[in-house]
Parts: sequence; structure tokens; C-alpha cells
Amino acid sequence: PQGIGRMRPWRDGEELDYGAMMDFVTDRRQRQTPSDRLYIKRIKNQRSVSVLLLVDLSRSTANPVAGTGDHLPVSVLDVEKQAIVLFCEALNAVGDEFAIAGFSGSGRLAVDYYRIKEFGDILDDRVFGRIGAMSSRRSTRMGAAIRHATRQLAPVRSLVKLMIILGDGFPNDVDYKQ
Repeated sequence: PQGIGRMRPWRDGEELDYGAMMDFVTDRRQRQTPSDRLYIKRIKNQRSVSVLLLVDLSRSTANPVAGTGDHLPVSVLDVEKQAIVLFCEALNAVGDEFAIAGFSGSGRLAVDYYRIKEFGDILDDRVFGRIGAMSSRRSTRMGAAIRHATRQLAPVRSLVKLMIILGDGFPNDVDYKQ
């Protein structure tokens, strides 16, 4: 398969390396300690992953997280921001392409989509500044935001495309309360 390399020598693997086996036998006959690396392993050596992180910025994300204490309550949005920063650093470390967007709205005709980091943008202080500036807005209107994010993800040239939705699990909007 594309992006898979055959690596040798390994202590375990999918198939035997016949050249290593011949060396093993030769070393044994010469009373030398043979290598135990007798296998070939298939390893994915090329990543082709793009991720779009879609973040809920609805009013309910301003609510405190249960059990965080009365002195300095931590909001859902604070936890989302921490997760976004960890997400960015992890994806940046492995070299995957990623984008970040936030959403909120009020009814099906008033959905806001905030671009925080585009595919191809470098991870710099401006991106971290946009993450820090994120604030709880209006209601949760996921459908339109997901459709827009899907269109943003469509032209990306990766074998694997992921959309991860980060939110508080509390959908609430004008048309679908309770």
C-alpha cells in the first residue's frame, strides 16, 4: 500500500528476512552470537492526515465545569481552549495539516463561523492569540457549521480527512430548545 515501507532488521515483524536468517545460521556455525533480528516489518512512513477542529462557542460554554471549585470556577470554554492548545501542539509535532474554526448562532439563518486557523497557516502567536480571544457567543447551531466545515475540508489533498467537534454536548437554539 501507498506510504508503507519495508524495514529490516527487526526482532518481530510480518515476514522473515531470509538474508538475516542466512547470517544467523552462518554465525551459529562459526560459534558466534547470532543476531535475533530476523524479521521484516511494514511501517507506515508517510502520513497524509488533515484535521479540522470545530469548536462550540455557544453561550453554554461560559458555564462552569462541575467540581472545579467556588473560588476560581473553570468554564467549559476554558477547558476547550486548553484542549485546543494541546491538540495544536500534538498535530504540529507529528506534522499533520490542521485547521481550527468556532461556531455559534441564533436560528438557522444566523450562524456564525469563526476561522481561527486555516489549513496551511503556521502555528504562531497570532493563532494562539485567536484561541485566547475566543469567547462564548450565542446559541448552538451545529448543522450549518458542520456543512461549512465540510466544504472547507473538501479541497484538502490528504488521504485521511477528519473533522472533530469539540463542545459541551448541550445543543440549544431558537428552533430546538429543550
